Amino acid sequence: MLGVDIARNLVEAGNKRAKEQRLTNCKFQEGDATNLHGLNGKTFDLVVSIFGAMFAPKPFDVAREMVRVTQPAGGSLWATGFQAIRHWWRKF
Repeated sequence: MLGVDIARNLVEAGNKRAKEQRLTNCKFQEGDATNLHGLNGKTFDLVVSIFGAMFAPKPFDVAREMVRVTQPAGGSLWATGFQAIRHWWRKF
């Protein structure tokens, strides 16, 4: 699992928590969702954006990059409000 966020403090907090929980397959890195140039295309099974696209200055660039890094048979989840997150989370 890879988490990408533009906020350094959130990346550091995520990596710290993953280490504390011994989640060796969980990593966070800094990045701008409008340009995920460091990630190979068609790599991820599932790509999730919670508020990221909504607050991005160029949301269509975020959408383009999310599609680019998702495998052809993969999927994406976009949440832009707390109701959407609660609805999605209840399914798990």
